[in-house]
Amino acid sequence: MDDTPTAEQLLADAAWLKRLVVTLAGNEIDADDLVQESWLAAWRRKVDPTRPLRPWLSKVVRDLAGMKRRSDHRRTSREAEAAGDEQCGPQDTRTPSRRWPMKHGPEL
Repeated sequence: MDDTPTAEQLLADAAWLKRLVVTLAGNEIDADDLVQESWLAAWRRKVDPTRPLRPWLSKVVRDLAGMKRRSDHRRTSREAEAAGDEQCGPQDTRTPSRRWPMKHGPEL
């Protein structure tokens, strides 16, 4: 027997899932993405058919929202660091960057 939830089962919980995800994501666009990702996860993974689907979906969307927050935070940090590097001006490519000290090289 196939343990994959049917489209009807997922759609039955769609409104509930969307409300939950909007509170986690903070906006409609990210919420729509998280709902779709949770449905994909439900189709890809074995879900215990003897247990309710909502608690499982709730855990999945919470995990996905957390991963998205961490990813967004890392991207923002990288972009801020890159913007800071650009503000310093172009570096001379003939000399090592001050950010990375030379371990082996001539002593001055």
